Parts: sequence; C-alpha cells; structure tokens
Amino acid sequence: MVCKLSQRLLIIGLGFTGLFLLISGILLGPLVNMEVDQKLKKMMPLVKGTKTYNYWINPPIPIDFQLYFFHVVNPEEIVQNGAKPVLEEKGPYTYRLIDTKENLTHHKNFTVSYNERNVYVFQRHLSVGDENDTFTSLNLPLITATTLVTYEYAFIREMAKLFFDISQDADLFVKHSVKDLLWGYTDPLLATVKQLLHVFDIPFNDRFGFFYQLNNSIANNYTVYTGEDNLDKISQFTQWDGKSKLTFWSSDTCNMINGTDGNIFHPHIKDTDQLYLFYPQICRSYMISFEKKGEFKGVRYSRFIMKDDVFASIKTNPENAGFCTPRNKCLPSGLINNTECRKGTPVIISQPHFLGADQSVIDSFDGIRPNKDLHETYIDLVPLIGNLVRTQRTIQINMFVEKSMYISQTKNINYFYFPVMYIKEKASLTDSLAAQFRDELQNPLLIVFYAKYCCIGIGIVLLLLVAGYCLRIKIKAFKHEKKTESAIFDATVNEHTKLLKNEKN
Repeated sequence: MVCKLSQRLLIIGLGFTGLFLLISGILLGPLVNMEVDQKLKKMMPLVKGTKTYNYWINPPIPIDFQLYFFHVVNPEEIVQNGAKPVLEEKGPYTYRLIDTKENLTHHKNFTVSYNERNVYVFQRHLSVGDENDTFTSLNLPLITATTLVTYEYAFIREMAKLFFDISQDADLFVKHSVKDLLWGYTDPLLATVKQLLHVFDIPFNDRFGFFYQLNNSIANNYTVYTGEDNLDKISQFTQWDGKSKLTFWSSDTCNMINGTDGNIFHPHIKDTDQLYLFYPQICRSYMISFEKKGEFKGVRYSRFIMKDDVFASIKTNPENAGFCTPRNKCLPSGLINNTECRKGTPVIISQPHFLGADQSVIDSFDGIRPNKDLHETYIDLVPLIGNLVRTQRTIQINMFVEKSMYISQTKNINYFYFPVMYIKEKASLTDSLAAQFRDELQNPLLIVFYAKYCCIGIGIVLLLLVAGYCLRIKIKAFKHEKKTESAIFDATVNEHTKLLKNEKN
C-alpha cells in the first residue's frame, strides 16, 4: 500500500515538474526578448553615453578601401583598328578608411545631424604595389569635356572641335599613376583650357582625380534618426545635404531613397526583412535581402546581398527608369547611368567585372571575368540584434565612350561601356571585438536559447511518461475488469449448467 502511494506521489510530482518546465520553456522566449529589448533601448540609440553612440562616432571596425584598376593592354590596336579592348586587372591598392563623425547636432524630433570626415591611409603591405604604379587607361578629362560640349550651342561646338583638332593632349588613352587618378593631377588639356579662360577672368580648375580634395576633408551633411523613440528607425536618413529623402531615387534630382548609415543597422533584424542601404559613391540606396546563414570568428550571422534588380533593365525593374538619361535612352541590364550626378561626366555604374550584366557587355572586352564570390556586395548581420559582423561593398566605375567628332582617335570604334576601376570596401569584426560580442551577448543568448528548448523537451518527455504510466494503469485496470467480468460470466454459466443437469436428473 505504501509502495503504491509512493508511486502515485512520484507520478504526480513528475507531472507537475513536466508541466512547469513546459510552461517555463514557452515563457522563456518572450521574457528573454523583453529583456533584450530593454538592453537594446539602453545601448542602441545614437545619444551620448551609449556604447553604440561611441562606436558610431569612431567605428572600432577597421575599413579597408581597396581599388582595382583596368590596365588597357592594346590601346594602339583599339585606336587604329577598332580592336576589342584587352584589359588587365591591377590591384588591390588598399587604403585604411578612417570614418569619423563631426559637428553633431541633436534635434528635438529624435534626429541628429553630422558631417563625415574620411581619411584614407595607404596600406602598402595590403597592396600589390606602390601608389606610384602606373597603367594605361582612358583619358577621362577628354571624354568628359567632349560630352559636355556636345550639348552646347553650335558655335561653341565648332570652337571646341577646332581646339581638340590642334591640341596635342587629345589622346584617347593615357598613362597615369594610382596616386594621380585617385587624389588628382594637373591635366594638360584642362590646363590649356584654364589659360584660355583666364583671359576672360573665368576661374577654372585644371586638376582631375576620382577623389580629388576628398582625403581628410569634411564632406556631406546627413541627418538620421537616433532611435530614441523607435529603435526600428535608428540610423535611417531623413536628410542628405539639406535635401529631404524621396520615395525613390531619381537621376534628375540625384537624391536617395530610404537608407541607413552603413555603420549602424536595425535591431530586431529577421531573415525575412529587406533593408535599404545608402551608397554615397552612386548617390542612391539599394535593397539587400537574406541569402544564407554562416559563422565568422565564432559569431553567427545572416547574410544579406544586393538584389539583382538594382542594376536590372527597366523591363525587369521599372523603377530604374529614372536612370535613363536622356529620357527613354536606357542601358542594358547590369548598368546604371550616373551622368546626371557627375555634372555631365558620362559615368556608368555597374558591379565589378560587369557581374550580372548582359552578356553582350561582358563580351565587349577580353579580361572581364565576373565572379560572385569576389565581386558581389554582401553584409553579414547578427540576427535579432542587427550588428555588423562582416561586409563587402563593391562598385565599378565605367565611362561611356562613343565615336565623337571631337576626338579623331574614336573614328574606328562604335561605342563601349569602358571599365576604369572598381572599389571594394571591406570591414569585419576584429578578434577582440568578436570575443567581446560572443562573451557579452551571443553566448548568454545561446544558453537561454538551448535552455528554453531543453525545458520544453524535458517537460514534454516527463508529461509523456506520466501520460504513458496513467495509460498503462488504465489498460491494466481495464484488463483486470474484463478478466473479472469473464470470471463472473463463467461462474454464472457453470452454475446454470449445474442447475440444468439437476433438473434432468
């Protein structure tokens, strides 16, 4: 009797324990999420005193700014015979990008305005050569000048044609160093123009460079949400250089769509989310979507990649119609016209090596080899928290070259979307930051995650054991009842049989 009582108490105890563990496991998730939200609200907003604010002003993650140039192997054959250009990639030439925020002004509507200071420091040990390495490329000032003249009055065009005909500096291809092309050089053609305009007291800059006057200079004024009132809005742009954001980017206004500062990302990130990130090199935002999960230095991440329709033709993505300049003159897939944002310079934007572009564009050159792993844009983010783990942002600068009445050396060519260089901006968690993140956030969350499912699993097992035991008792009782009924029935039959026999006797 005592033994049966002990078994019953044990079963009841196991049942209550299983139920408690099951309920605890179910409630553990929401309770932890609430706790994480509270910590995020204290840690994430871009206000003085938070860890995120300090990281945002002086990012602790090193950013490598890598540049790859396309050296033209056969310039004479292109000019003389219209041959297919043969290109040779030169790079990387790596700079450490130090990005800091200055002139911060906080507003009452939970936004903050700031200027960015970008300092580029050459990293010889991460480069294939020195900044003084030279290579052959397009004469970019010449192409820019002839493009601008095309839309001027007839008498200006005639004067320009005469000028280019007698100029000794109108070669289609020229040789320059990495340093010159990036940070600026005095162009002979522009210097001649400067002398001519000086007669009329017209100021003119005779220097050219992709990042001329941008190194160690304060550029752009941004306004973003601090996230104080709503964490889901943190780092989203509200203004850029005093212009309010538009719903969609338009080449006519050179403004941007919804985007975020690349150093801070949304909390509560889920794999089903789609994010817009701003890319200053092309004055627009682009959409990134979830691709896969992975792990880097022990930190788990979700990878988001650029959507294919960012560079798609208007047949695939009608929203890219704003990049058709002039109107209704659209480019093949993989190319975006950035001319309007470059003050008339015929810049065409693409992914490196024309990744994702029409095959006809790729086949226009020898030496173009698109590779998804090497050339795609991706961002690895921590699920739920949204912190950056690793990123690779890429963009290629091309020039539109066509037969021109101003450049005699183009008489044998039709047209090209000629690649000049591409940029690969890379950043990733350092070993110390990865360890700090694992110890302070990821591991505790993983422990809670596994504890949650252990509680649920053990609770279900215990309840199943109790249910199995109860079912076994029920079956045993049922069998005992059936056996008793059968015995009674047999006894009754036997008694009745005996009575019948007695009556016959």
